[in-house]
Amino acid sequence: MWKRDFLENKTELVLKDVGAGRMETDKAFKNLFLCSDGIKKVDLAKGSATAVAFEAAFNYRPYEERQYLFDHVWRQVKDKFYVADLHGVDWEGYRKTYERFLPHISNNYDLRDMLSEMLGELNGSQVHAIVLRALPCLRPAWACSSMRITRATACA
Repeated sequence: MWKRDFLENKTELVLKDVGAGRMETDKAFKNLFLCSDGIKKVDLAKGSATAVAFEAAFNYRPYEERQYLFDHVWRQVKDKFYVADLHGVDWEGYRKTYERFLPHISNNYDLRDMLSEMLGELNGSQVHAIVLRALPCLRPAWACSSMRITRATACA
């Protein structure tokens, strides 16, 4: 870990072999928390790092999560698509058509593909679903989902 003083144009090594990952400071900016393979607490005054032991229970319910994402995407399109008539498609009907596949989907990549197929029914070339690689973070588990739904606004 390096420290850069732009006013003095100096760079100095603070700590070796600390690793890489997402960094967050405490409110007083005295400690830095590094999240990569576990969490490390870096004392900025001492230049030392220690591992933070923790245990967190998380009741992962992937099928319920996928149902929620499906409902969210469907509702967002219904409420916010760039043309009110949704290009004349039967959006209610497509919900029923595609929702029946949810019990058979066991991963986010297949969910992405199914959502992309459903969104493709709109004939809006800038509307799609993607899966991003999960990055380590210090936020609650529900805020670190690897599934992101994007909507780019197309021009009418």
